Amino acid sequence: SSGINAEYGTVLDASLHNRFGFIQYDCGDVARRAADEMGGILFDGSRIDVNVASERRKKRTASDIIKEAAARKIPRKAVSDCLVVICNRDIRNYSDAVIHRLKDLGMVCDSFFWSENMPLQQIITDITKDGVLYATVLTEASAVDKTVNIHVLQGKNPKDFRDVPLNDAFDLLERDFKKATLSRSQVPGYL
Repeated sequence: SSGINAEYGTVLDASLHNRFGFIQYDCGDVARRAADEMGGILFDGSRIDVNVASERRKKRTASDIIKEAAARKIPRKAVSDCLVVICNRDIRNYSDAVIHRLKDLGMVCDSFFWSENMPLQQIITDITKDGVLYATVLTEASAVDKTVNIHVLQGKNPKDFRDVPLNDAFDLLERDFKKATLSRSQVPGYL
């Protein structure tokens, strides 16, 4: 990682902990430039989210994520195949496991901590317009029951599936994602 990042400035230290990489530069301005330029790029099939450690991140909405990606001119595939809507921060371990399984299916995922000040249906409507294929909604009850709520957003017949057992949910998503990927591959110029 320091080889890639050395082009921005002097790397003092680089380490990897629990799937998170940390790079320390000799100068804050260099770190901010590296974060701006490296954030959002694809690495090994996943979008890289880069932050400067000393700066607090503002809360982002689902629309913010999509707009940021569009501003960086990230190809549509990199924006997201699935938005994971997390209804409670206490279920972070469960949501991380779900996201990991979605990525194993080859999906590019974003996660979003839902707040009641934005109607869930508005989030679903916004990401549907942006071409996101799926939304999965995780609640405290779904974490206890090991289920997931799935919204299939694109295609001829968008559908909602409530309280689907986890393994059944991934079987459904895998089948549908293969169809969607095949369909996308037939569109000229699509990644």
